[in-house]
Amino acid sequence: MWPDWNYAGSATHHQGQLGHDQTFTLAADPPLVATSPLVISAPGGYFVHAPVDESLTITNESATTLSVPKLFLAVRTPHGASKDQTFTIAPHSG
Repeated sequence: MWPDWNYAGSATHHQGQLGHDQTFTLAADPPLVATSPLVISAPGGYFVHAPVDESLTITNESATTLSVPKLFLAVRTPHGASKDQTFTIAPHSG
């Protein structure tokens, strides 16, 4: 990646005139990936303090077993207030 400037409609690049070339390394893929979107339903209707069901599927994409004692779901009200939720994952007993 390099900083560049260009006149409108021109195909001429001016590499190096605005600074040195820059390199960077991308982070590794995360081992846990949401493989289905978050689905929210309210069997009794969407009302204040009414129960809400949430479901999603998270897959371990790594080649090793992961120990994940908790997951956090960031939830915000329409006004931006935090209503984050914590999920505890029971160990597999298989």
